[in-house]
This record gives sequence, structure tokens and C-alpha cells, in this order.
Amino acid sequence: MTSSKSQPPVLSNTLRDFALLRVSNVDVSPLLPAETSTRAAIERPELSRSAGSSHESVDEARAALKVYNNEKLQKSSPKCRRCRDNLTSERTVLRSVNFK
Repeated sequence: MTSSKSQPPVLSNTLRDFALLRVSNVDVSPLLPAETSTRAAIERPELSRSAGSSHESVDEARAALKVYNNEKLQKSSPKCRRCRDNLTSERTVLRSVNFK
């Protein structure tokens, strides 16, 4: 038997779905009535700022993923690690020297 009340969706799943939609570059605006979204933007300018902020964070996430998935960066990783290790050892030597 099903209950007459429907359960609300789980918030974590809903947030994950929204995040996936934002990052996947899917345009859901055609699903919304045009006049409602325009009226809401005029009545509540903070929505425009929020949308702009959301677009910025999506752009930053895409840029980070692009850098992360860059094969050149992954291939140069051992070289960067060796350089960092050398600098760490040099720093240790310089700290041990007394410059008075």
C-alpha cells in the first residue's frame, strides 16, 4: 500500500543532480516559462548576482578539470616532484648553516 503523501527528494541527491547539470553544460532554461524567469529576475536582482556567481564557479571547475586532465601536466609530475624534493633538501641545508 502506498501512502497518500509523497516523500520529498533527498537533499544530497538533489544537490548532486543540480551540480551535475551545472557542470554538464545542459541548458534547462527552455523547460521554464520565459515570463516567470524574467519577472523573477526583475523582482529579485540578487538572483542575477547568484546566477553570475554560479557561472563563475562552473567556469573555475571546468578550468580545474582541464588542468587536472592535461596529459602534459601528468607526464611532468615526476619532474616537478624531483624539483620539489631538491628544493626541500636545499632548504634543509640552508637552515642548518648559521649566517651570523
